[in-house]
Amino acid sequence: MDILWSGMVWIFCVSPRVIELLQDNNITGWATYPVEVYDRKGQPLPGYHGFAVTGRGCRRDRSRSQIITKQVVPGGKPFEVYKGLYFYEEDWDGSDFFRVLGVGTVVTEKVMRLFKKAKIANVRFVPLPEVELDVILDEYGHDV
Repeated sequence: MDILWSGMVWIFCVSPRVIELLQDNNITGWATYPVEVYDRKGQPLPGYHGFAVTGRGCRRDRSRSQIITKQVVPGGKPFEVYKGLYFYEEDWDGSDFFRVLGVGTVVTEKVMRLFKKAKIANVRFVPLPEVELDVILDEYGHDV
């Protein structure tokens, strides 16, 4: 695989092919660090690096998201989600990789197209207007 996910959402490793693709295309907002990766049999998988997003974190703008009610299980309890992930553009430093604070990693369309063209394995892109995130309210009905 080109991308190896760990049990922790923020930690993943990338293959040399991914690093070369990002370098050759002047992609910004990332760095790597040394790691040791092993397969299920305990054999080393050489060439992988830990991946770090260095683009500035952006605050999430919930006011631009639509709140919709979903019901996943028929007869189950409905719940609300924010549809659409938006951020304050003034926070963005223009990097191709950056984070929306409290949510996760975001990439530019340039990165998505490069990954799809190169058939980078084990990654999925969701357009920001289609992202759905749980609405979590505190005991006073305020969004947390």
